[in-house]
Amino acid sequence: MKNYDQLLALKYWQERNFYNSLQASKNSIRNGSSDASYLSNISEVYTELGLQKYALNTIDESIQKFEKMNFSRIIHAETIYIVKAELMRMKGDLDKVTHYIEKAISIFRGSASAYVELSKLHIQQGEIDKGLEYMNKAINVGSHKFPIWLERASLFLILGENNQAILDFEKANQISKNKTISLYELGKAYYINRNFNKAKICYETLISKGFIRDPYQYSIYSIGIVQFIDVNKGFGFVQMKTWYNNHDSVYFNTSNCKVIPNKGDKIRCMLKYKLHKNEFNAIAYEVEPYNMANSTLKNNIVYHGIIHRQGNSFKSVTDLNYIEIYYPVNFILPYSAISHIVGTKKIIGKLRIAGGLKEFEGFSFVELHIDVDENNLPKILSYNGIPQNNIYADKSINKIEKKIKTPQFSESIFLNTCYLCGGNEWCGTDGCPWDPS
Repeated sequence: MKNYDQLLALKYWQERNFYNSLQASKNSIRNGSSDASYLSNISEVYTELGLQKYALNTIDESIQKFEKMNFSRIIHAETIYIVKAELMRMKGDLDKVTHYIEKAISIFRGSASAYVELSKLHIQQGEIDKGLEYMNKAINVGSHKFPIWLERASLFLILGENNQAILDFEKANQISKNKTISLYELGKAYYINRNFNKAKICYETLISKGFIRDPYQYSIYSIGIVQFIDVNKGFGFVQMKTWYNNHDSVYFNTSNCKVIPNKGDKIRCMLKYKLHKNEFNAIAYEVEPYNMANSTLKNNIVYHGIIHRQGNSFKSVTDLNYIEIYYPVNFILPYSAISHIVGTKKIIGKLRIAGGLKEFEGFSFVELHIDVDENNLPKILSYNGIPQNNIYADKSINKIEKKIKTPQFSESIFLNTCYLCGGNEWCGTDGCPWDPS
C-alpha cells in the first residue's frame, strides 16, 4: 500500500505535471517514506526538465537508500540504476555507465531500457555495430513495447537507414493503442523518405485531433536556444533535443547560418549525425531564426514552466538563460521573452524563495500567462511563482477525492491508468501499468 502523496506523485508524473509531482514526492519523503523509487522520481523529473545537476544529487541519495533496503520492497528497482547510468552518459563519465547498467540487469535481465542505454553508449562512442547489437537485444526482450521500437527506428533514421526505420515505426504504430506519438514519428519518417502521401495521412490525423498545428516543419527542423557563438572563430553551440539527450549541446558552423544568431536566440535547424574523432554526434546546419509562429500555445490558459537563470544541464554554459514551458504542452522561449515585463528582476528575486524552493538558485518554477496574436505569435503577459495548491493540482486532487475518502487506499486507482492514453488496458507504452511483463 502506498501513501496518498506517493500516488499523487505518480499520477502527476504520468501527466507530465512536473511541479506537482515534485511537491507530492517531497511530501511523501517528509512524511517518512523510505521508498527509493520516489527519490528516483524526483531525479527523473529534474532530468526531463534539463536540471541534470540536481538530478544527479537526487539519484545518488536514491541509490544510497535503495541499497539499504530489501529488494522485494521496490517495484522495478532496476530503473534507479538505469537513471544513474543515463546521467553518467549525459555528463560524459562514459566509463561508469556500464557499471550501473550491469547492476540494473543483475536485478532484471529482461529490462529493455537497460539495453537501449547500452546501445546509446556504444553509438555515442562510434561503435555502431555494437550499438545495433544492444538495440536488437532491447527489441528481443521488449518487442511488446512500442517505445522500444521507436528507439530502434530513431537509431536507424540517424544512421540513414530510412527504409528500416519506417518498418520499425510502422511496427510501433501497429502495437500502440494511443497513436499520438507513433503517428507523428511514422509521419516524420515517411516525410524524410519523401513518401509525402503517407506522411500526409499521418499528419492530417494528428491535425484533426488538435495535437499539433504544423507537423511538417517539425519533420524537417529541430528547435533550440543558442548558448554560445564566436563569430570570429566561426562556430557556436545550440541547446536542443537529440537522440542522446533532451538538453544536448549541438555544434554548428556560422557558415551554415542563413542569419548569424545571437547568444540566447531561439533558432531552428536541421540535424545530421556524424562520426568525428571516434564520437558519433549531432551537427546542426541550415541554422535560421525561429519566430515561433504556428505554436501550440493558446490564449486563456495558465502554463507551467521554468525560468532558467543559469545553465542547469550538464552540457550548457553557466550563463545560459531561457524559459521552458512543460505543462500542459512543451515549448521553449528565449529569456528575452520576459524582458518587456516591468520589474522582472524583482519578480525573479521573489521567485527564488517562492513555494519553499529557495535552495534552488539557478531556476524558478513559474505560472505563465500568454497572449497569442492573430499570427499565432506568443507573448508572455505576466508570470509568478506556482502556488502549491495551483489549479492543476486542485484538478487532480478533486478527481481523486471523488473516489477516495481516506489517504490510504488501493494503488490500483493510479497504477491502472496509463500515463499516455489514460486507459485501463495495456497500450504498449513503456511503463504502462498493464504491461504484461
